[in-house]
Order: sequence, then structure tokens, then C-alpha cells
Amino acid sequence: MKKSIRYLLSVILVVSTLSLIGCGGGGKAAKKNPYEGKWIAVVAEALGTQMPIEECFEGDVNLEIEHSGKVKFTIDNDKGTGKLAKKDEKTVLKIEGEEMSVTLDGDTLTLDDLLGQGVNIIFGREGTDATNPENYLSEDELAVIGEWYSENVKELLDEEAQTTLDGVDNINDAMRLKFAKDRTVQVIYKGAELGTYPWSALYGYYTIEMDDEAPENVLITMEEDGSLSVQYSDEDDYLTFKCVKSAGEE
Repeated sequence: MKKSIRYLLSVILVVSTLSLIGCGGGGKAAKKNPYEGKWIAVVAEALGTQMPIEECFEGDVNLEIEHSGKVKFTIDNDKGTGKLAKKDEKTVLKIEGEEMSVTLDGDTLTLDDLLGQGVNIIFGREGTDATNPENYLSEDELAVIGEWYSENVKELLDEEAQTTLDGVDNINDAMRLKFAKDRTVQVIYKGAELGTYPWSALYGYYTIEMDDEAPENVLITMEEDGSLSVQYSDEDDYLTFKCVKSAGEE
């Protein structure tokens, strides 16, 4: 919880800084503050990948920016306030000696390099489509969305791929994956559904977060030809499938 509060405080500071900048200098109090309103944290960015905000915080992360520049934040039952500032023609959020850049793009607000940890937090303006996590899918993530089926398979010591596998009549049914935009994937092995799990992407590699107690493990790589190399292992098998997208999913 302390870590979540620390992140939240950082967000609040950013919002506060944005509010001050949006209000402008003296004599322009009547000017509309573009940062004014309520902002909902949607995704976090780090090391070239994005994650739903709920995977980084224990509760909701919200910012409320008033016209005056005052910022209020809420994370679960934790609340705080902050202020925005302007430095070198940029909007920054200052909190306890820390400064974080703030970028406004329409209904999207980004807090850059949170506390110098290389993490960006993206907020959407409440009541707009900017709060939909699906709008922030990366190219790697969009590339895998859809249904995939196995075209061939290699066992651990095989040199050549095979188009048959014990337990299935059709190799296409040996491994099936259905990636959804909500970052979940349905995994079907030899006709049996293993479950639906969260997934993430990083530089062409895809990780499926299987249950800790489950014996199955799946690691996926996007190949240059657009197919997926799916390494599957359990207590009995260690297999590498070549999977292709179903017709109409290209």
C-alpha cells in the first residue's frame, strides 16, 4: 500500500502542476484551464510495454484538477492534494523535491518518468473514450489479437516439424489461442480448454500468466513470417507449435 500511495502522490503532483500551468499567468484567470476535470489512470508504461493500471496499483488512481490549479487524488481510501507548476516552458508536477513532466493530448494526460523510475502513467478524461484501455494497445499487441491454430509441431528432440500429434485427429486442434483486446487469452490444448489468462507483450515476445499451481507453461514469439512460435510444456510434454491466424483474422 505504501508503494501505491507513493505512486499516487506522484500522480497528484503532476496533476497539480498541470493545473497551475493551464491557469496561465496573472491577468488571464478567465482563460479556460485545459487540465481541469477528473482524470482516470488507465495504463502504465515501462520498458517498452504497457500494463493495465490495476496490475500496478492496489486500487483506482484518479486525479481531480480544479480551475485554480489545485489537484486532488484518490487511491482506494487514500487521498491527497497537490499543485502544478511550469518550468522551462514545460508543465511539471513537483512533490517532495521530485519533478515529473506532464503531457496533455486532448483527453489524454501522461505523467512521464514517475519518480525517476522510468514508468509513465496515462490518464483518460472521465466520460470520454480515452478511459478505454483497448485504445492503448501497442503494435505488437494489436498484431496478436485474434484466433490462432497450430499448423505443425516439434517435440523436444525433433529436427523436422510434424503435422500429426497423439491425442488429436487434426493438428489444427493441438493448440488454439484466442487473444482478446482486454489482454486475456483463451488457451486450448488438444481440444481441452486450459483456461483464460492475462497476457503481455514485449519486443515480439508474449507471456501468458498461467496459474502458479498449474503444470502448464506457455511462451510465445512472433516470427518474421507473422506466425507464432508457441513453446508449450507440462509434466509430460515439451512441444513447439507453429501457429497461424484463422482465416479472416489477418
